[in-house]
Amino acid sequence: MDGKIYLPRRKIARNSQGTIKLTPEAMDALVEAAEESGLSVRQAASMIITQAVQNNLIEYGAGEDDE
Repeated sequence: MDGKIYLPRRKIARNSQGTIKLTPEAMDALVEAAEESGLSVRQAASMIITQAVQNNLIEYGAGEDDE
């Protein structure tokens, strides 16, 4: 494993509230991160996402739209 997060390419529709739906496993991991850090779930999710992008930890691959 090279330590990167792999995401298939896919166009998504943004909603006005910035709401996302998580799998139960992802929610458990997010709640654990929030509890350990003392941040709110929203703050923890935002920090995880922005740091992953800023530190080039996401590798984008071919997805449904590219096939």
